[in-house]
Amino acid sequence: MARDLSKKPSAFRKIGCVIAALGLAAAVVDLAFYACVLLGGDGDNNVVVTQPQEFEEAVTSTAPEELAAIDPRETAPDYTTAEAWVRHPAGTTREHEADVLFFLSTIYDDAEGPRWGRFDARTESVKAVCAISADCFETVADVWIPTWRQLNRATLAATKPALARAALALDNSPARQDLFAALDAYFAETDTHRPFLLAGHGQGAELVKLALSDYLPAHTNLLPRLVAAYVAGTPINQAFLDALPYPLPLASGSFDCPVLVAWNTEGGDNLDVRESYVIVPGTTNLIVNPLLWTTTPTPVPASLNTGSMMPAPDGTWHLVTPGTADAAINPFHGTLICTPFIDMPELRSDPALFGPDSFHDLDYALYFLNLRANAATRIAAFLSP
Repeated sequence: MARDLSKKPSAFRKIGCVIAALGLAAAVVDLAFYACVLLGGDGDNNVVVTQPQEFEEAVTSTAPEELAAIDPRETAPDYTTAEAWVRHPAGTTREHEADVLFFLSTIYDDAEGPRWGRFDARTESVKAVCAISADCFETVADVWIPTWRQLNRATLAATKPALARAALALDNSPARQDLFAALDAYFAETDTHRPFLLAGHGQGAELVKLALSDYLPAHTNLLPRLVAAYVAGTPINQAFLDALPYPLPLASGSFDCPVLVAWNTEGGDNLDVRESYVIVPGTTNLIVNPLLWTTTPTPVPASLNTGSMMPAPDGTWHLVTPGTADAAINPFHGTLICTPFIDMPELRSDPALFGPDSFHDLDYALYFLNLRANAATRIAAFLSP
């Protein structure tokens, strides 16, 4: 049942009062934006929101250790072969001055569960996922995209998010083993001074987190080459960065490096969701606005979006310029609120996993050219004397 916030203070109103007491007038304006524009209100600006939603109870109670230990259907990729890579620069000649290692989101779709499996690098589904995510980097860096053994969609749908993430991180996880092997192969094949960026989405973003927390600390000689890490479609908080044995701050501008860039895109109707695959109860995600490259909650209009990848009626994707998505940071969840697609429910991601108003699948697509330009800017800043 909806509740009338004019009668019972909400978390938004309580936080707004605290901020007002501190004299942060700009933040108060931003809070009003969330309360009145995104959530909606009646003629007297009395905002009515729905009860916070819980993530549905998991169908399975499989522990992370048990999940990680399940035998995968496919063997580990051999990263010395072309078949193990979706993208792999040919030969020794490089087109750009830096590389991006991109780890794709969930593609493996065997209906049985729980199941680990490796997606086929040559399928149309992989091409489509690349078109709206990893391809944003293709004109500014050489892109490396490994195949790897993932948890299938059936497992994710039947497992609490925290359990799935924990399973990915365990030593015997097929995903973790493939991550380390892919990174070993990449660094063995590249110049010892060549800059690199890490990027990923969904499960692939979890692998980027593991690269930052586990792989790079064991290979400290690589740290001076890291330009940035782009982590989208999964939760990440300040405690994660604080635990790293080397400095990796959250981006605060478009030029700083090395930094972390993180975001999860939603619509206004997700503001009351308390738990999902990108929202962890009791924590606030780190987030950077991909149109402004800061952490301020000031709404940024779509006029600053230089290009978005959007679906055509025939199911293909095409670049729309200028871009179609605005962006405003929700400081309570640490998510990115996008508002222009109210009448396009087909753009929403699985509501059972992400809430009723999520743009999870479009995290990269909505800000496609801005992400491309930002990667170029950070690489140039890294290479400048």
